[in-house]
Amino acid sequence: MSSINSVVIGGYPRMTEFMNVSPNYAIVRKFGTLGMIKLLQLQAEITQLQRDLYRTISNDISSDDDKRKAYHKDWVELSRSLRPGGDNKQWKQYQKIRRALDKYSESNHYKHL
Repeated sequence: MSSINSVVIGGYPRMTEFMNVSPNYAIVRKFGTLGMIKLLQLQAEITQLQRDLYRTISNDISSDDDKRKAYHKDWVELSRSLRPGGDNKQWKQYQKIRRALDKYSESNHYKHL
C-alpha cells in the first residue's frame, strides 16, 4: 500500500486508495446519456462531412481538369493534389472524415453498443 496509511488523509485520496485496493467498491458514473449525445453529434458531423465530400467529388467530376476528374477513383492522382498548385480540397475532406471517424470509433459508448 502507499504512504496514505501512515498519514491520516480523508477525502478523494483516501477514497481512491480504497477503490484501488478493492475495485469491487469503485463507483464511477458512465455518463451514458451524455456519451450518446456525443455519438449522435459525431454521427451528424460525419454525415455532413460525407455530403460535403460527395458535393466536391461531383464538382471535380464536372471539372475541365482531367486530374480532378480522376480524384474519386485514383488515389495516386488524389495524393498528387498535395503538390504546389494542386486542388487538394477533396484530400483535405478525406482527412477531416478520418479524424471524425477515429473519434467516433474510439468513443467508449460506441464500443459498448
